[in-house]
Amino acid sequence: MPASRPARPADEAPAAATLSKKEQRRLSKHENDEISREMAIVRQREKRRRRIMNRVFLVTGIVAGVAIVAAAVGYGVWRHGQDELAGPANMLSDGLVLTGDGSTITAWTTPALQAGEEPVATPANATSGVPAVLAYLDFGDPTSATFWNTNLDNLTNWGTAGYLSLEIHPVALSDDQGYSALAARAFACTADLAPDSAMAVTGALFAAAPAAGVAPPSSGELADDVLQAVGTPVDGLHDCITSGRFEPWVEAATARATAGPLPSDKVDALTTTPLVLADGAEFTGDPSVAEDFAEFLAATYAAEAVQNGGSDGSADGNSAQ
Repeated sequence: MPASRPARPADEAPAAATLSKKEQRRLSKHENDEISREMAIVRQREKRRRRIMNRVFLVTGIVAGVAIVAAAVGYGVWRHGQDELAGPANMLSDGLVLTGDGSTITAWTTPALQAGEEPVATPANATSGVPAVLAYLDFGDPTSATFWNTNLDNLTNWGTAGYLSLEIHPVALSDDQGYSALAARAFACTADLAPDSAMAVTGALFAAAPAAGVAPPSSGELADDVLQAVGTPVDGLHDCITSGRFEPWVEAATARATAGPLPSDKVDALTTTPLVLADGAEFTGDPSVAEDFAEFLAATYAAEAVQNGGSDGSADGNSAQ
């Protein structure tokens, strides 16, 4: 009889993966048991390894997902903040420029001033040889209202005829229960969404200013006044006014005007309202006397005519009336 195969020590039992099926059949029961135990241990280790790796992948995925979401949310918050700080469209200079073509007054279109940007002054030669009038107005200031109401007819007539350009800068200087800031925001919303209605809306904002000791209108009431002045429905205008949009811009624009410099070589910064400049020269006449402002503009127009090659008769201040 052939000699029997000596039993393999338990610690030397071959791994099943290294044996063929024929070889496995020749093993003793003890060796098969050892292999089974070894394979069970290997399977447990592999199962544990897969479980650990799955956990690692899961945690890594969660962390990456959270990071992506956080980045997206952070960017959204930052973008929203930047949008909130941006100014209205058509007021790149912090003011809205209005010019006439002989029949109507329309607003210049410009991009909005973005957060962190400095306003871009309207070029000095952009008004084709007519006075460029800049008016810094506080809608809660009675003196600003007096200037506007006194000179509105002349500003409208001369602006429509093309004898001057008018650049309105709304600011909030007066302490009037918040009306100045609210009205300046309403003007900014108008410039953004209905800029050609700026003259009518300016009058409505002065008319809505509260008298001393009287509560100011609510944002909704003022929005209704603005829409009535515009005369036609404008999508988003009412919500723009009531939502507080452009509040940061009003604060920033007012701070820029009071800190200076202004687009004038004669006035460094805004200290009181109204401040009215024509080609950099300050109007110092009586805001309640229309003739004072007419004479001021006539002198400015004559100076412009001389600088642009002489007078043709239209430079006479009376021709603008």
